[in-house]
Amino acid sequence: MSENRNASGFGMGLLAGVAVGLAIGALYAPHSGKETRTLLKKRAQEAECKAEEILAGARQRAKKIVDNAREPRGHATEFKPEEEAEIENE
Repeated sequence: MSENRNASGFGMGLLAGVAVGLAIGALYAPHSGKETRTLLKKRAQEAECKAEEILAGARQRAKKIVDNAREPRGHATEFKPEEEAEIENE
C-alpha cells in the first residue's frame, strides 16, 4: 500500500514541477500569447505522456518488488544434512 502512495506522491510532485516550469517558461516566452498558449498546450500534453510513462514504470517496479517479497523463498523448508538426519531418527 505504501508503494502506491509513494508512486502517486512522486507523480503528483512531477506534475507540480512540470506546472511550475511551464508557468515560468510562459513568463519569459518570446512569443505572442497565442503562440505561447499553443506551445504550452503541446508541452503540457508531452509532460502528461511522460508522467504517465514514468508512473507506469514505477508501478511495474513496485509490483515486481511486492511479488518478489510475497514469493516463497523456501527457507523454512530447506534443511541442512544434520537436520535431516535428526528428523529421520525421530
